[in-house]
Amino acid sequence: MLAKESAGPNFDLPEDVLEILPSDPFEQLDVARKITSIALSTRVSALESEASILRRKLTEKDDIIADLHSQIDSLDAYRSDISDQLARAEQEKVAPNPKQ
Repeated sequence: MLAKESAGPNFDLPEDVLEILPSDPFEQLDVARKITSIALSTRVSALESEASILRRKLTEKDDIIADLHSQIDSLDAYRSDISDQLARAEQEKVAPNPKQ
């Protein structure tokens, strides 16, 4: 293999790698392409997994936001009812009661 046939630079590769690396440059490029494909595939898989986790977390946050909006609507309706009751009570307090 390459280590046995070349006394040139080893590009800081471990001796074990140099021993199994083909001596033909085109075969070396083919090995490099395969290694690159494996590395890219692994990275893409990790990114897809991370994206899936982030989408799940986003959905959870959206659910929380929807629940909070629902609570706001409910509290706003309650506040409106109480405000109407208060206004009626104030009107009754100011207006003379005809039954007296």
